[in-house]
Amino acid sequence: MRRYSAAIFAAVIVLSNNPAIAASKPNSQLIQKIDHATASFRGGKLTISAKGAVPSGGWENPQLKLLPHKSKAATLVVEFRANPPAKNLRVIQALLPVSAVTTVKAVHGVTDVRVVSKTNSVTVTIEE
Repeated sequence: MRRYSAAIFAAVIVLSNNPAIAASKPNSQLIQKIDHATASFRGGKLTISAKGAVPSGGWENPQLKLLPHKSKAATLVVEFRANPPAKNLRVIQALLPVSAVTTVKAVHGVTDVRVVSKTNSVTVTIEE
């Protein structure tokens, strides 16, 4: 009986740490912090890039998500999001760098872009 219990316990440990078998990823979340951002017009489009950090390893698909723009606002707001690791996945516990770039249609009257994270935001003037 002891052998079977040990074998079942070992199988549960192996399967729970296998990323292919881990539960599906939850929706994206704001990253921990923004370190740097840029925004520039190129060919009638606005290119936004940002660098920041996530609180641990295992984060995937960093992306900049454009929020709905208010027609008279001169600042475009973008969230810096990524998919966190599965809860049962063992990952390094340290701030790790991430970056993302997105290109959107230029919005008339917008002069600044604010990139938002969980703990801070960075506002930059759009370069021509």
